[in-house]
Amino acid sequence: LTNPRPYATDRSEERDLRAPSTAAYATDRSKKHASPYNHLRFYAPLLVDAPRLVLLDDDVIMRGDVAALATAPLAGPLGAGCQYWRFERGGFRAIAATLGDSPYLGVAPGAPWPPELKRRLSEARRTIEGVEAVDDISTWPAWNFGVAVVDVDRWRRAGVTAKYEAWVAAGLFPVESLAHGLGLPHLALGPDVACVDD
Repeated sequence: LTNPRPYATDRSEERDLRAPSTAAYATDRSKKHASPYNHLRFYAPLLVDAPRLVLLDDDVIMRGDVAALATAPLAGPLGAGCQYWRFERGGFRAIAATLGDSPYLGVAPGAPWPPELKRRLSEARRTIEGVEAVDDISTWPAWNFGVAVVDVDRWRRAGVTAKYEAWVAAGLFPVESLAHGLGLPHLALGPDVACVDD
């Protein structure tokens, strides 16, 4: 990354968006989100000589042929699992979620987004993408890199890695937060993630 700050151990410069309505933000710290390996998936598409790249987390259990992911139809640079699985009486149930339904940007699911977060997202989005609005972000699909397939050519043409670096450099979230580890990928890829059947 061009910004060395994400790996700094001095946390005195971190900005904190905590507000009474965002209690989840205070407890979502994890060293795994600060690991350089968490960012590797944004550089892998620049390093491979293949049309597709399948990314699977180490805790994923595949109940089918992984090769099917490599041929899944994609409308953009990334296809990912967008379903959350909930065990209820009678078995598992898939639930489609949006960013507004998830804690990925440091806001408790269903809680209103703090005005300071909306303001800072708006400023960063205007600088990085030339787009002013942020209200639509809460309607984007929530997806998980745990099961993902990259269309390498589209990724490169869309400049996804550079967008990701710009979002990281914006310094919106503490490095050890879920919002930094999982929210920034959502911001870099925007609403153009195809949901694959996971």
